[in-house]
Amino acid sequence: MFKQLNYAWRVFATGVCFSAFGLGGLLLSLTIFPIISILPIHSQWKREKAQWIIHHSFRLFVWFMQFVGVIHLTIIGVEKLKQEENHLIIANHPTLIDVVILISLLPKVDCIVKQALWHNPFFRGVVSSAGYISNSNPQNVLNECISTLESGRTLIIFPEGTRTTPNIPIKFQRGAANIALRSQHDMIPISITCVPSTLTKDKKWYEVPPEGLSHINVTVGNIIHTAPFIEPPLNISKASRQLTHFMSQYFEKRT
Repeated sequence: MFKQLNYAWRVFATGVCFSAFGLGGLLLSLTIFPIISILPIHSQWKREKAQWIIHHSFRLFVWFMQFVGVIHLTIIGVEKLKQEENHLIIANHPTLIDVVILISLLPKVDCIVKQALWHNPFFRGVVSSAGYISNSNPQNVLNECISTLESGRTLIIFPEGTRTTPNIPIKFQRGAANIALRSQHDMIPISITCVPSTLTKDKKWYEVPPEGLSHINVTVGNIIHTAPFIEPPLNISKASRQLTHFMSQYFEKRT
């Protein structure tokens, strides 16, 4: 009986969380972000302020998910993200809320988001105010990511390009390696595990794990240096293939 009640509560609480998430995005899009956009201040300040607001909103959301018993979150090594502001962060992508968790750790960060969000009434104001990068044009994505890093900002990339399919080996695309090599940036790997799995690519939001609360572990690893992969003569195609293979092996061992 207790297990049935617990399951019903987690389905209900998950629905409440995502309803609050959508309404929160709409509220920010209709109130705070329009005010910021019309201020006679430099656009970079507006972008950073929007990202700061999103960061704290996501921190509140992640706290709320834990408070109502949807997830339990453990974060290891977060101090490595605070040593400097110019990071290229790569992470695996097992759940729907991975980017929310990562942004909740970083007050100023860029990321790549689906073009569909620019047409979503709940979130278009959020992604446009924050200056996030649209995935609509692959070549533009590459150039904008490199520009972001060269300007001294932090960037989050999920090299898989989509959420991990449970029980399928991790398969990274070469985009993240290309960005790292072309910008000559080292990478900070963040491995994410979720047991039992929830909010995965093959499940609806309400298909919570019947066995109990999902434990999400986020571990910030040591820097992956790109220098060994860019020794002259540089062959970008070969180097990106080797670096992508190295990254895939790194995350396979940790997830």
